[in-house]
Amino acid sequence: MSLPRRFAMSAAALLLAPAFLTACGGDDAAESAAEKAIENASGGDADVDIDDDGNVKIETSDGTFTSGQDLPEGFPTDEVPLIDGDIQMGMSGSDMGSDGGFAVVVTSDLDVDAATEEAISLLTDAGFETTEDANSGFGAGLLSSPKWEVLLIATDSGGSTQVQYVVSPAS
Repeated sequence: MSLPRRFAMSAAALLLAPAFLTACGGDDAAESAAEKAIENASGGDADVDIDDDGNVKIETSDGTFTSGQDLPEGFPTDEVPLIDGDIQMGMSGSDMGSDGGFAVVVTSDLDVDAATEEAISLLTDAGFETTEDANSGFGAGLLSSPKWEVLLIATDSGGSTQVQYVVSPAS
């Protein structure tokens, strides 16, 4: 199975895990159901943990994936500043680059253009250089530093803006 397909299956399982929590009515049942679904889809072992706040952590041989209002463990907060807002989802894992990487979604009250401008400004102030410019209405940019590459995508989410960061080690 190709690397992108494994990542897609793991990411889909990550997004489905909260539904299992609701459907199964208890943490143990939800975790067991999610583990079975992931193991059936991937053919490998999975460990699913759902905490009392609804944060989900999935560990497979492909990597570790987290979802919730917390940054993924090991996210380089001192090196990759994020726009102010609520963290909606975070992922980390070996499928996100040869040496691992992160994906984070932050919801902002700013419109798409303002959120994109703010996110790019924070990254350039931290030493990143813009390698691909953002465009109006669908904010996107590719930025790099000696240590990290960041793909930034900002989209309208019905009254708020979702700013997505895909962070991978620089090549």
